[in-house]
Amino acid sequence: MEDKQKKPVRRLKKQFRGNELAICRRQIMKLKSEIAELKEQISGGWISPDGQYCDTKYAARMVNKREQTLRNLRSTGGGPKAYSKSGSIYYDVADLHDYIRDGKTTWPSEEDK
Repeated sequence: MEDKQKKPVRRLKKQFRGNELAICRRQIMKLKSEIAELKEQISGGWISPDGQYCDTKYAARMVNKREQTLRNLRSTGGGPKAYSKSGSIYYDVADLHDYIRDGKTTWPSEEDK
């Protein structure tokens, strides 16, 4: 008699586990997508709370160039305007928008060198 009673209970447990697993899988997929978004935000660099200034990493992503390219442009006097404070380099987001809109800045000509 005990065997007959256990079988229906096991079926219910298996069915419940299946539904529970489906729910858990959906929650896991949702969490994975949220984690991916947060990782992208974290790796995207720093931007000030008011949205006016950002660091080199964020600026590079914004203008679609490598960080090293922005450093090279800054050292040659080209590229978007950069500000230095306490040893850190910051870019004004409005200047980055101007840089994107106007294209690359004027490069020194052969006569200037």
